[in-house]
Amino acid sequence: MDIPAAVSLYPSFSKNEAGAEQAQKALLAIQRGLRSPDFAERCEAVMCIPRLVSQFAFPVVLNVAFLRLADLFRTSNNFIRHQLVQVTRESHAHLERIPNLAEVVRRIAAVAHSNDPVARALTLRMLGCFANVMPSFTEVLHSIQQGLEAIEKVEVDAALDAADRFCAASPLFLVAVHERVVALAEALTTSMDVRLMLVRLFRHAHVDRDGVQLSIAALQRLAALYPDSRLTVAVLATLTSLVLTCLAEVPDHARRLCDTAAKDPRHSIKVAALQQLARLA
Repeated sequence: MDIPAAVSLYPSFSKNEAGAEQAQKALLAIQRGLRSPDFAERCEAVMCIPRLVSQFAFPVVLNVAFLRLADLFRTSNNFIRHQLVQVTRESHAHLERIPNLAEVVRRIAAVAHSNDPVARALTLRMLGCFANVMPSFTEVLHSIQQGLEAIEKVEVDAALDAADRFCAASPLFLVAVHERVVALAEALTTSMDVRLMLVRLFRHAHVDRDGVQLSIAALQRLAALYPDSRLTVAVLATLTSLVLTCLAEVPDHARRLCDTAAKDPRHSIKVAALQQLARLA
């Protein structure tokens, strides 16, 4: 499926009528491909989307393309959904220009209620692609919280990925899920790999000093509960990232690192503490 060279879609943007016709033909060709009963043709049309939106990155084109992709995500199988996640990530630079973004997200989020854990996981990863452009995260908060507590590893990993993206985009997201994240990190049933990824979320807890102190206390408590070397190293690194956003906490953290380097008998922990001291310096 060939997309013509980029010019513009509407006369107000176009340099010539031929360019507008090219854009309209490209969009119609992809829409036909997305509606095709032939599976291979639908896959090909999906893979053409990044080229379409980069060549004709105008709100109307983006709106039509992503509303159609959202419908396709809602009704397709997991193979197509995986492709759509990849395509959306490739087009991340243009997502903020979608006029009807809320409707796109609403249609995608409908799959979060599926009985298929893989479909739910792909939905969380898809929603994570919109973290930087969504005006509010309340629409996805419940889905991510449910994903964090899921049984299937694929869904938990996807929820952690989405949570990390939303925390990076808005530190207030971590405030909203703080209690849930702490409870999961401290739970005996949580695997160490998941616990390590939960620890990384705390590096975004820099909304205010109270939030920083609350997160520091939670991380210290977690390190005391589970004296695993990998967890201790991760906690030290996350604490350093956190206190660097709140310089009033640097002296206490420096003393903490010095005590760890002097008293902890494990060589890997001593090295990690010295490395974090170097970061503070």
